Amino acid sequence: MHNKHPVKEGDECRMHSICKRDVLLHLCKELDIPPEHTIAVGDGEVDIFMLEAAGLGIAFNAPETVRKHADIAASDLIEILKYAREV
Repeated sequence: MHNKHPVKEGDECRMHSICKRDVLLHLCKELDIPPEHTIAVGDGEVDIFMLEAAGLGIAFNAPETVRKHADIAASDLIEILKYAREV
């Protein structure tokens, strides 16, 4: 799920044709996993709501507009794997 084209500008997840936060929360419900036990990785503005909903939000090679909504920012996949092992 990668969508660089928001339906329209705004501060609501529903403004995007795909709301990744809703997908994350749906998967959590289906798999009986609390959202705070998840890791989300994103690089674009469409990922912001997902990053905020996850237990650990990782901005990967993301612009500042995305990084400020994540718990951590990474530019190397090895860094992300390190965090995944710690959780």
